[in-house]
Amino acid sequence: MLCGEKKEEAMKRFFLMLIGTLLCCPPAFGEGDFDFRGARWGDSMLQVKQAEKENFLNITMQKDDELIYKLTFFGKDSVVDFKFENDKLVSGLVAIPIKDGKDANDIFHILKEHLAKKYGKDESTDSSKALFFTKRSTICLYKEGPFSPPCVLVEYEEKTYSFAKSAQILQNRFKEQEKMKSDLEKF
Repeated sequence: MLCGEKKEEAMKRFFLMLIGTLLCCPPAFGEGDFDFRGARWGDSMLQVKQAEKENFLNITMQKDDELIYKLTFFGKDSVVDFKFENDKLVSGLVAIPIKDGKDANDIFHILKEHLAKKYGKDESTDSSKALFFTKRSTICLYKEGPFSPPCVLVEYEEKTYSFAKSAQILQNRFKEQEKMKSDLEKF
């Protein structure tokens, strides 16, 4: 049994997570006919800007191939990042900062449940991430993304971009292995 103050803190945390899920999750991720937030894969940077402006978001940073927005999820200042290739949207991510392992676990499980309801069974065998597939997208949820400060990360990728990127990574690893073999033969 929790003492009065700890019980009150636990209730606050529960309601904060519940409100965050109800208010933030549906518009934050791909809903309805959209692939990521209010955008579809292949949308131009201008189309994404217009969609985000309708959501009352202002750009935090813009590069040639990237738009970054700041907004609040679960009461935390978070980042939404849209990536483009040849002015076509190919991926997006949401990074939610965490303060500790319990915080990461709570947010991870809420998001995992939300994504599973929407996209079906989690295809990952790793307890620190969840993996979902749709006809057009690959969605990966990481309990602690590789950033500083630590964060829970949800990454959406257009399926053909995702497979092309994976193929490029494998090709690069193969080249590295071939180079290592060649270097070893010199000894």
